[in-house]
Amino acid sequence: MTFTRKTIRDYEYLAAGHRWLIPEFHLIVFDDGEEAVPQDEIERVHRAIANEICGSPDPLTFDELEFLADTAGMSLADVARVLEVHRSTITKWRGSGAVSRGVFSAALKRHFWFELFGEALRGQQIPVEVLGSEPALLSFIHDQAIGGEQADKVTKLAA
Repeated sequence: MTFTRKTIRDYEYLAAGHRWLIPEFHLIVFDDGEEAVPQDEIERVHRAIANEICGSPDPLTFDELEFLADTAGMSLADVARVLEVHRSTITKWRGSGAVSRGVFSAALKRHFWFELFGEALRGQQIPVEVLGSEPALLSFIHDQAIGGEQADKVTKLAA
């Protein structure tokens, strides 16, 4: 079976409880006209969305936490272990729809970013001035993933 490639510009994609604008979304089209999304395209788009979530100054929503865990191949039980909290804490967040606004949100963003993109910073220097501020660090590493071509730039659309 043969296929061709098709690119859709400015594609709206639903993930992590938000609508995202993907500048270029790639499909394959089979001889019979059937279209499919290649697995590597889903992974590319999910990495880009994960980078945007991790680089955002906004606290994590539970939908975003589930998305990041799935993208990183982690279960919510794994997330609880990373944070050294009981699974009931994650259940509480699910019920409220949000992750605790304090240190947990920032810690999870940092964890997932390094899980997904950590290799991109290996051997690179991180400016001292961003190390003292969680938002500055997350913004810096977000930009590093895009500049290092580890993630594409996508835009979260208004609700």
